[in-house]
Amino acid sequence: MNCKQKIIQEIHKKPHIFNELVKKVDCANETVDKYLDEFVLNGKILEKRSKFRILFSKKISKKNIILFELMLNPTIKSIIILLMKTKEISQPEIVEITNKSNATISKAFKILHHADFVSKKYNAPFIYYEIRNKDEIFSILKKIYPNLTTRML
Repeated sequence: MNCKQKIIQEIHKKPHIFNELVKKVDCANETVDKYLDEFVLNGKILEKRSKFRILFSKKISKKNIILFELMLNPTIKSIIILLMKTKEISQPEIVEITNKSNATISKAFKILHHADFVSKKYNAPFIYYEIRNKDEIFSILKKIYPNLTTRML
């Protein structure tokens, strides 16, 4: 299978960031970049440029891409994994478990809440957070991070 076929096949399996895709298909950066530009131009794939260059199939939903992008942040990834394994958890508990600052965790929760992935419940003196729809999130994670979800079971 040539590089062009490997690239399109990988992107149709799941979203990728550019560097991850280059490693996966084992082709030169320039070659991968050339084919990606061609695929995007011809409308075969979509691309989102933010902090990372995210490449994905047109069949993937916007929510999947949002979650994929959020999971690129290690703090948010840790929080999502913790929330997937618990019913609800408070911010101080997450600060203690992750060994991240309160401000970092607070910012991550704000992003997750704004993206509508978590809900919060006030129970003085803390705010408790939980995943809005664990089954749906697990289903998305299974598609974009199959190795991670296998370990969650």
